[in-house]
Amino acid sequence: MPIAPIPLADRSNPGRTFRDGSGRLINCYAEPRSKEGRHEVPVYPVDGLTSFTNLPVQTESEDEGSLLFDEVVFGDGVTDILLSEDGTGTFSLEGDPFQGQRANPDLGVQKLIYNNGYLWCITGRGVYKVDQGGDPTFVGAIAGSKSITADVNRNNQIGIVSDGRYYVLDTVVDTLTDYTSSLFFSAPNSVVHYNGYMVVTNSNNTYEHSNLGDATSFTGSDVQVTYFRGDELKRGLVRGGDLALFGTGSIEFWQDVGATNGFTYNRVSST
Repeated sequence: MPIAPIPLADRSNPGRTFRDGSGRLINCYAEPRSKEGRHEVPVYPVDGLTSFTNLPVQTESEDEGSLLFDEVVFGDGVTDILLSEDGTGTFSLEGDPFQGQRANPDLGVQKLIYNNGYLWCITGRGVYKVDQGGDPTFVGAIAGSKSITADVNRNNQIGIVSDGRYYVLDTVVDTLTDYTSSLFFSAPNSVVHYNGYMVVTNSNNTYEHSNLGDATSFTGSDVQVTYFRGDELKRGLVRGGDLALFGTGSIEFWQDVGATNGFTYNRVSST
């Protein structure tokens, strides 16, 4: 019997129709080479993902010592829930690991930040400190159930905004503190680190930044209003050397001008 060549896929997605082929690459990639090699498009294997840690699920007890998962909605992909006597548990996931998170944002890791030798996992319920061996330690709880934004400054402080609250995680002493009262406007909806300052956006089209190198302190002169359209601010992000402020109908770009008196940033005039 003659040897028949077996065609191999050269991308990770199948063809758009069955005529284009249904093969795809999993845990490998194709790399085009020159014609001098044995194959013009060789396929190289890569390691897949492996489980690193299981975060404890916070629970509370009711009568007769029964344990319930408080306000957590699990998707169909959650199996093997194991509860311990101290009120915590672990769960295994199969299929889509974020199926439960879409049903309820309380479930699932929403932010991962590596700082001070540890991986800090921020979920919809709290913060966990994970060492290099994958052992997690619960640091503190976070109120609310909306999406979370977080960023780290140069002094081992992680600013966290969740459901109108502003927290600061100190990764040196492992403390999580609510600093919402330090802000000059309520209902913060995002936080980002920009040139040594923690920038917090508020839903009333204002934003403010912390004192330099200190995510825990703010002053009244460091508050500014977005005025291109005056729409509701939704998110602050850093793009290169600019601070981009996203509203419901506009994007403004601001730059650090190094001012020592008054507000630190100036708006880019073309936005």
